[in-house]
Amino acid sequence: MVNMKQLVLYMYNLNEKKSDLKNRDDIISIVIPTLNRYLWIEKLINSLHEYADYPFEIIVNDDGSSDESGMLIHEKLFDKITFLIYNCRKGKNQGLPTVINRMVSCSTSKYIVMLNSDMEIKRPFFRDVINMLDKKYVGFTTLLNSHTTYDNIESFIENKGTKFTLQEPFGQGCAIAYRREIFDEVGGLSDVNCLTSDGHFMFNIWKHGYFNGKLLFNESENPIMIDNSKIHTNNSDSTLGNRDGNFPNYFCINQKSLELSDSNRNHYINLNSNDFEYGSEYVDHFCNTPYWQNYMMRILNGNHLNKNNINWNMAKKHNQFQFKKLITEDIKHK
Repeated sequence: MVNMKQLVLYMYNLNEKKSDLKNRDDIISIVIPTLNRYLWIEKLINSLHEYADYPFEIIVNDDGSSDESGMLIHEKLFDKITFLIYNCRKGKNQGLPTVINRMVSCSTSKYIVMLNSDMEIKRPFFRDVINMLDKKYVGFTTLLNSHTTYDNIESFIENKGTKFTLQEPFGQGCAIAYRREIFDEVGGLSDVNCLTSDGHFMFNIWKHGYFNGKLLFNESENPIMIDNSKIHTNNSDSTLGNRDGNFPNYFCINQKSLELSDSNRNHYINLNSNDFEYGSEYVDHFCNTPYWQNYMMRILNGNHLNKNNINWNMAKKHNQFQFKKLITEDIKHK
């Protein structure tokens, strides 16, 4: 059983910490939201320990699992994680933005990696992520199916042996890394709508004048991670999968959303998680996806980094221009 006295004391001591102690660079913070996914999260946590190449802390938030996931995590994985948060309202989850923001507030590193619980790590990546995020103009990076092979680019940036590029396609929101200062600057994940909160968060970072980085690897190297729920269930979305139930769980406290107002709420909550016939249009409407993708592609002139081909005039619109000198100096050609 959870020792509630220890939990309360931990939270009290955490809130008493000075801000500089919540900006450590000697570890990296891994935050993992989970709901009814014990089988997946066990693989993820074991793989994190197997491939870690930098000291780390793991914070898990079981968000009201309707099965025994919360208890199994506590019984079988507790010694492998740093901090476990429960939502005690079984079957009544609070939603992705709420639990992510809570876990980040409990973390202590200046580097945050947000992972869905169905990810599984396949190679070391902590040091590469830190080296890339140490560049001020890199606001975030996505880690699933998003890296570019070194053989396919002409220009790149290198920091402490880590090669990366800047590109528009930002990958999937189920695995995002960013600096704490970026998270604080944009105000964390918005709780207006859970379905699109990760995409909205990344676009918001662009809106604040940053770029997204993409790690570069050789063609023969393994991907950083895989998505187990998509592989094993043919599910189109790793956050809203069959194992997580239907939409009501994810929208239960997001009454502010116009898309989920009383007039059309029933349409969405009656859809199964695998029914995404409306999904692309819905996400695009809420996040203004076409605008942001077009904006970043126009800055990078076709989404490929090139010192002589960046549209810095366009970059003035959302202040990416502030990093012109730094980026121009950092770009290397093969």
